[in-house]
Amino acid sequence: LVGERPKGPIKVALAKIPDDMDVDPSVAAALRQAADHLERSGYRVSEVEVPDINGVWQTWCDIITNETVVMQEASMLKVTSEDFHKAWGGMKAKANVLDLKAWMQATAARNGHIRAWQLFFEDYPIVLAPTTVKPTPGPRDDTVSPERVREIFWGEIRFISAINVLGLPGAVVPVALHDGRPIGVQLITGRYREDLALDAAAAIEKRAGVLAHRLWDRMG
Repeated sequence: LVGERPKGPIKVALAKIPDDMDVDPSVAAALRQAADHLERSGYRVSEVEVPDINGVWQTWCDIITNETVVMQEASMLKVTSEDFHKAWGGMKAKANVLDLKAWMQATAARNGHIRAWQLFFEDYPIVLAPTTVKPTPGPRDDTVSPERVREIFWGEIRFISAINVLGLPGAVVPVALHDGRPIGVQLITGRYREDLALDAAAAIEKRAGVLAHRLWDRMG
């Protein structure tokens, strides 16, 4: 899918991070580096507030958790490990329990969020946001405890979790290495504009380099 090219330099919104998200300096540096790569490639980047990322995240958490509870939780817990139970319990604890009326309100809220984001893309066709505001977590980090799960999903990867519920394209591209692990950013665009996200990701990769090559070199 290739849509009409926006007129003039494409405007990119560098998403302002909510105050309660503790951004690691390495992630902040990677976001600034990605913004610089885009600027040098002809984009125009401005740091702006994106539409209600916290409300979008809570809507995502409520909808996916209540769907799972109704459709598959009982059978799922019978055949899964204690580690999985910890991870699921941590995610479930952050969700609101929805009755039929609340479920309908949640789906209506989702539609409202989608509309707000689509209108936002009229001014800023691309949003530059973190994948996680912390360095890459270790293996099985989401099995440590329910509290750690909530910390990861709400405090660290809020921007990825939230965007899932909106059905928007998102391209993730590595920008730098921190302690030998890649740090990436995500580029979010309006519906059916995968082309804009992929073009911006390619522009960053062209200047940052293909980090997989450096990772392989470190392992050699």
